[in-house]
Amino acid sequence: MRTHLIPVALLAIGCGTESSPTLGSTNQSVQEDNGRSLNGRSLNGRSLNGRSLNGRSLNGVLLNGASLAGAQLKDLDLDGTRLKGIDSDGHKLSGKDFIGATLVGTLDDGSALDLSIEDITEKGGVLQYVVNYATDGGPQYFCGTDANGQGLPATALAGLWDYRAGVAGGGSHIDDPKSFTFACIEFALGKCVDLGYQPWKTKTLCTGSGNTKKCVKTSLAPVHQACTRALRADYCGDGTSYTVDGTLIDISDVMGIQKPSKGSWSVEAEWSDAGAVCLEDTRIAGTHPSCNLPTSCAAANGVITTEFASR
Repeated sequence: MRTHLIPVALLAIGCGTESSPTLGSTNQSVQEDNGRSLNGRSLNGRSLNGRSLNGRSLNGVLLNGASLAGAQLKDLDLDGTRLKGIDSDGHKLSGKDFIGATLVGTLDDGSALDLSIEDITEKGGVLQYVVNYATDGGPQYFCGTDANGQGLPATALAGLWDYRAGVAGGGSHIDDPKSFTFACIEFALGKCVDLGYQPWKTKTLCTGSGNTKKCVKTSLAPVHQACTRALRADYCGDGTSYTVDGTLIDISDVMGIQKPSKGSWSVEAEWSDAGAVCLEDTRIAGTHPSCNLPTSCAAANGVITTEFASR
């Protein structure tokens, strides 16, 4: 039996003492459904987010300076994935009210880039934004286009991410209450939301039974972070990806959000928000991560498990 552990913020809500149970303890049951099942399978990719703009990177979107129909908006905030604010007449705005709004993005060289919200849809309680920006050749879509030339959407996630690779902190979430990230759904940040690891939510986890049963509400933020590490094969937790775009993997977790798929799969690794906690085999043959990891996951403590199609 695999066991799993990840450091998370916990709030006791059940019987027993207020000490936090360990994620991965035996005899666990999840008592809430949080996220939809994709049968665990996911096409992984190397990119954390689709944010390259002619060689520049969008480092975040400011929660100020937004405008709608030429008028400035006030008190812009993000509730889950839903933008909220107040217009110049004092009317409260929320969600799809922001279609047509312009927000200020910050590029990696410190310059600003205006981003326009062309459309907003809702999928499974998650708002998705089609975002474009102006160029000399006309508007370009931040997340690219589909086969029909339609703009691909992003969701909005609180804070920023460190896009560096090969350094401490690379690939990590940055808590910044003044900014948020447009996370393209085709890339790791958005995919992990689509898999059900919604960082603004919590999930109830129970351990033990009878008089020893304890239930806690557990933040999904570090689980989302672990998912981004897993999809990108960021074994060392430093932002370096050791995968190839389009490789099929099977992802499951101790929370029961994603369950293992049936079929012939080989265990790759178990993951925490800091990277792999064990590595039995790399999904890409001949890959050699720069860090040393335990080669058996039998007694490992990761919140997420990944497997790849048996070679």
